[in-house]
Amino acid sequence: MTKNIVGTDGTVPGTNGSIPVLPGDPNSSQHENCLVPKVDFTGDGVLDDIPPRTQMLIYRGATLRGICTVAGSSPDNNKIFMTKQGFTNRVDIDADMEPDKSGEEFVLDDDGVNTETGTTLEPAELRVGSSFRLPVESTADSAKLTTGSANSVIELYKTQAAPKVLYAWPHLMENGTYAQFEALDKAPGTRNWETFWAASFNNAGRHQYEFERFHITSTNLGTSWPGLAKHINPASARFPYAVSFHTHGRSCSSRVAVRVGGQNGGDAGSQRERVMHQGIAEIIRMAIPDDALTLDPQQVDECKDLEPGECKRRITFATGDCFNGGEEGNFVNAVTAFDNGIQLEQHFGFISGSAQGNGTIVAQAVRSVFDCLAEEPDASLAITGSIPAVKAFSSGTTYATNGLCPGFIFDLSVSTFSPYQYAMAQIMEGAAIQKCAENKGENGVAHVDYYRLEVAATGQKRWRRIGGGRIDYDNACKPGMKVLNLEGEWEAVAGGLFPQSSDALVPNHATASFRTVMRAYRQDGTPLPVEVLAIRVP
Repeated sequence: MTKNIVGTDGTVPGTNGSIPVLPGDPNSSQHENCLVPKVDFTGDGVLDDIPPRTQMLIYRGATLRGICTVAGSSPDNNKIFMTKQGFTNRVDIDADMEPDKSGEEFVLDDDGVNTETGTTLEPAELRVGSSFRLPVESTADSAKLTTGSANSVIELYKTQAAPKVLYAWPHLMENGTYAQFEALDKAPGTRNWETFWAASFNNAGRHQYEFERFHITSTNLGTSWPGLAKHINPASARFPYAVSFHTHGRSCSSRVAVRVGGQNGGDAGSQRERVMHQGIAEIIRMAIPDDALTLDPQQVDECKDLEPGECKRRITFATGDCFNGGEEGNFVNAVTAFDNGIQLEQHFGFISGSAQGNGTIVAQAVRSVFDCLAEEPDASLAITGSIPAVKAFSSGTTYATNGLCPGFIFDLSVSTFSPYQYAMAQIMEGAAIQKCAENKGENGVAHVDYYRLEVAATGQKRWRRIGGGRIDYDNACKPGMKVLNLEGEWEAVAGGLFPQSSDALVPNHATASFRTVMRAYRQDGTPLPVEVLAIRVP
């Protein structure tokens, strides 16, 4: 499609408004959007609309200049409309504008000739493939992300035999995200439950101008990408879990090191997935050294009045701390069977450059959560009507090295003949670390996650987190329970770490499955033996 492209911030001729923002989009995506002419795709002589949210590549001759998302049909079948900023970022080359064309609209030279040199300008061409898929190379070869072609798009789609979790990097031009991809891609171990997806423009160039030319808002990503589209429809092809990696800069506070967000099970008001967001944030926070979160108060506007050591970044799961990622159309939610995608927003200064190691720690910590949900259990027991309690022992620390999950995985099956409520909990008084003093667990630290098995209408299964938190032991092996609060601080919990009663209720004549993941370490990081108790609470 070779057409004249017009950049305007005013009313688009023949319409009642400017370049539209699609439902669910942030306003910033307006500069990524375009109005495009209708096309006769079927050959029946009737012009057809290109579906909204379709991505189209913008070329100038052989040069890939940008990408835009279709937000509607152009009122002029000879023109493509974008905002001025979108035009400047994604279409413009220096010779495009006549000296007097900087007013209401930006328009490619009407005669296609560079006024200054007299040379012919390359026309702007928008390209889309068959079935409105982008004309990309879809490959499982990770090396092609940076060695493909300087003027093409590579879609990495690397799936395994039994995919359960999608890890996605939609914006590799965002500083730090490519290094996180490499860290996971090159890590040892065989994981047949993972799928990797990434979009690479111009060999994954990581510059601001690449962001301005090729960034596509997550709510608009989806069916234009051949690999990704396989897991949006049909619903039976969706994943139990999905995670997308992003960075932020001026758009969010520099004190937000990592914001764990995503959709809340299809109901934004329920916050049912917040427990999962909290658990992931806790695992990240425990992996990050305290000094990595300290900022110079003179370098951060909101810290000017603080003393040295008081200005800190935070690991957060609080709504509004950064982009929430909870939109239904966000691809990371659309590819999940439970409307439960995880969107990670990370400050670029926290995970890139000299701080690149932080990014690797974050990526590995997040992956460890899902390794523990995908692997087989270390121990399995059952509670029935006649057995009110069971206890599982790790019997050493081989649980931390036998598989890829660093925790002890205990699965519990509960069958009822009368309506009992079942609560799983590690025993207080130091019994979570098995024989704490004998095993030199003084001043140790542990983390427990409780999950319940959930089955989608289309058959996928996932473990839904229903509780947990951190356990710090003092020098007498006395435990102190904590959870990460909405301010990113550890908050003491009185009475223990238990799932909410509604999440632990097993109806009469029913069977439910639960999973506990327990991590425990000495101060030097070596793992400790653990035990987990499951009790029936009538």
